[in-house]
Amino acid sequence: MIRLAIVVIALFLGAAALPVVGTAREIADEQTCRELGREMPDQAAEGRCFPGSTPRQIGVVAFLYGSGAMALLAMVIGAVAAARGTRGILFGLTAAGALMLFVAAYVAARI
Repeated sequence: MIRLAIVVIALFLGAAALPVVGTAREIADEQTCRELGREMPDQAAEGRCFPGSTPRQIGVVAFLYGSGAMALLAMVIGAVAAARGTRGILFGLTAAGALMLFVAAYVAARI
């Protein structure tokens, strides 16, 4: 039963990691609203910019990339734990770390 739970959670983390990294890539490519407002004030109001400062944008992108990498690592560790038949304590820690980094990116984007 534990093996099945580890495999299901590991697959979920692996499937969630790719959109998280894709979102980080999109956020990294966006201009901040301040930068866009200086260049083209009419487009800044349309919402096609990152609503924050450049350091905040860098922090959000870093947290999202870290979360995606940690989720992929948790997927690999989960597969190894399921194959070996262990309880997967390290898997649980890396999965929790990926979730915490994702929450940190959300908080950094909203504050």
